[in-house]
Amino acid sequence: MASRFDPSSLDLILVEGFKHETIDKIALFRSEVGKPLDGLIDQHVIAVASNQIIDTTLPQLDINNPEQIADYIVSWWQKSQ
Repeated sequence: MASRFDPSSLDLILVEGFKHETIDKIALFRSEVGKPLDGLIDQHVIAVASNQIIDTTLPQLDINNPEQIADYIVSWWQKSQ
C-alpha cells in the first residue's frame, strides 16, 4: 500500500500492525492484554511503548503518553535523515 504514495510528497508513513515486516517500528506492550513480550521485539524495533518498565536496552516510552511517543518519532525521524 505504501508504494501507492508519491515518495516526493511525504516524509513518513505511520502504520499499525505489520509487526513481522522488516521496517523500523515501535513495539507496543501491555501485560494485561495477556500476550507475551517474547517475539514482539526484533532487530527492527527502535523503541518499546508500555505501561510498565521492560527489561531492554531499547528506549522506553509511556504508552499512555501520546505526546511523548510523537516527540520520540519526530526526533528519531530527524536523526535518520
